[in-house]
Amino acid sequence: MQRLVLRIIVGIIVALSVTTSTHAGGWAVVTLDELPREVRAGETLVLGFMVRQHGVTPIGSSDSDSIKPYLIITPQHSTSTKAETIRIDARHEGAVGHFVADVMFPSAGVWEWEIVPAPFSGTVLDPLTVLPPDAASVEATSNGAFTMASLSTPRLLRWVGGLLVFVAIVLMVLQRLPTRRQRVLQTKP
Repeated sequence: MQRLVLRIIVGIIVALSVTTSTHAGGWAVVTLDELPREVRAGETLVLGFMVRQHGVTPIGSSDSDSIKPYLIITPQHSTSTKAETIRIDARHEGAVGHFVADVMFPSAGVWEWEIVPAPFSGTVLDPLTVLPPDAASVEATSNGAFTMASLSTPRLLRWVGGLLVFVAIVLMVLQRLPTRRQRVLQTKP
């Protein structure tokens, strides 16, 4: 009985060590350039990401690399039929290991998504909430109405810079004005 248990334990250890060595070097990490913010149905989301083997070395920059990343998006709580699951191929763009995919979610709701840098296994990302198309927001922005979403980073920095210059000028003027005590001293003969 003890020999049987010993053989089973040795067999398990050998099986695990063989499995581990076969998968050594066979994994990659996918990192997004930035998290998607306000994703709307029917609008194209340009999604950039890096693929790094072992989380360090960017891969997929030359024709000799066989990496073919793609995205899989599926509405949450679906039965995962072929009609509902959408595959989007990514293209190499920019630096070594950097890829871009143009993603359009066909409907609002919660979507599950995964980036697969084939032949490596995929990276499942947190579910993404896709908002319905917002016609009122599009009309207001196109009519020139002010919204925080219409402020780009450079434009926002210009506004903040202008506000700081205004505050500095006000402070300089206030420093040059005589204080109440100085006015009282000036009026005494």
